[in-house]
Amino acid sequence: PEHCYEYVNPAYQALFPNRVFAGRTVAEVLPEAAEQGFVDLLDEVYRTGKTYHGTELPVVLSEAPGAPAHTIYFNFTYQALQENGQTVGICTFAYDVTELVLARLQRETQQRLLANVFELAPAGFWVVQGPDYVFELINPAMTRILGRSAELALGRPYFEVLPELREQGLPALLRQVWEQGESVFVEEMPAQLAYHAPDELGYFTFVFQPLRDEHGQVARISCVALDVTTQVQARQKAEESELQVRTMVAASPYLMGMY
Repeated sequence: PEHCYEYVNPAYQALFPNRVFAGRTVAEVLPEAAEQGFVDLLDEVYRTGKTYHGTELPVVLSEAPGAPAHTIYFNFTYQALQENGQTVGICTFAYDVTELVLARLQRETQQRLLANVFELAPAGFWVVQGPDYVFELINPAMTRILGRSAELALGRPYFEVLPELREQGLPALLRQVWEQGESVFVEEMPAQLAYHAPDELGYFTFVFQPLRDEHGQVARISCVALDVTTQVQARQKAEESELQVRTMVAASPYLMGMY
């Protein structure tokens, strides 16, 4: 019941270098683990005879007294050893999964960072999946461009969400990306969305990018888009004003020149 080490194999010893196990208790050899509740777990297994499975549990250890501590993650099992129906010891199987855990934590951190960038990006972004172009991801900027909420779009086909774009050249562009696996860049494309007035157009610059699966087949399409309506309209007004001036000058009966 004191959890005195009787045997450790080389792999277990390698998990805790510079520590002597034989004939000593867990609390003596691994006082940090004792402080972190692992002796309590052993007591529970010894008392009840029930096996305990730990998954990715962190243990803060030091190589030597006074040395900097570091965290190791373990998958392990505490299994009661019984004789004549009585628990007489515990067998431990332990695996160091630190590298796997740290790699996953790093991926999760990167994913959170990407999610923040995705949510806050000024450019619109979506990802559609499959030949029906089912919305899989859409960021807030894109919902404003399309005039559709994420709740309305996600999980539904592109042209079910945006039926007004069926007759405005979008099917051919998406089909080109899906079938040929080539990116398509379009600059200042005029389009009329559901929120536009009948005689109103918006202008959009966007790129459709094929996303391939592990077999190299196009499985998704992504889009990055900018609403450039304000810029296009400002340029059109400037061009109209310039044309009006030129027309007025050409029609004038007076001799005019510009130097």
